[in-house]
Amino acid sequence: MPSTKTGIGPALNQARRSLGKSLEEASRDTRIRPEYLQALEAESFRAMGEEVYVRGFLRSYSSYLGLDPEKVMAAYTRFAPAAPVEPVAPPVPAEVHEKGLRVLHARGSWKVAGVLAVVLIGVFAGLGLLSRSSPVPPAGTIPPNLEAATATPPPTYVTVTLSTKKDVRGVVVSVDGAPGFSGTLKPDKRQSLQGTSLIHVWIPEGGTVDVVVNGRDLGTPGDGSAPFEASFGPQDFRGAPSANGP
Repeated sequence: MPSTKTGIGPALNQARRSLGKSLEEASRDTRIRPEYLQALEAESFRAMGEEVYVRGFLRSYSSYLGLDPEKVMAAYTRFAPAAPVEPVAPPVPAEVHEKGLRVLHARGSWKVAGVLAVVLIGVFAGLGLLSRSSPVPPAGTIPPNLEAATATPPPTYVTVTLSTKKDVRGVVVSVDGAPGFSGTLKPDKRQSLQGTSLIHVWIPEGGTVDVVVNGRDLGTPGDGSAPFEASFGPQDFRGAPSANGP
């Protein structure tokens, strides 16, 4: 890891302050833990562990702050050691919630995602208000309070299992904003990860890794022309477990 001051840290700090964002707010937006963001701004790269995570979080954070990630990474590389064996830089871009799957697009917009999140929250809140103010149900129907009392509590965890039929290099997974797995996924060893809020998966080549989310087998999403990126939460794909699930 580089020990020489690169000037990247002050640039990140100034960009964050110019946006009026605290470390906690930036952490919530990027889903990167505050201590990691603080380490980036202090250029305490050694404290972040493996080089692959330094590069991945640095690229994601600089993109979020509106800086040019390519220029930031070029500045970092000038002071960094030789490129790692499996150099990957997984961004954590904006989320688009579609049919229960939050797909992360490599060129997503943080601002658009923020607006979409606000709209979704407003819709759900509106539905909740309508439910509470609805008229008394006719005879023979189940009262809403009884349905709520008998409803299954929502799950509080998310599980993702990855498997492959060939070696896939450069796979990176973060769990609840922290490093989960990075390296080569091998055919003889499945990788199962569990989190409480969000698991982000970055696969350098789509269509090569079988992905099982909360017991639902999604097959090998993506295609070989581009990386596959996705983020999964506790509510995604809940239902009848797949036969290939964990």
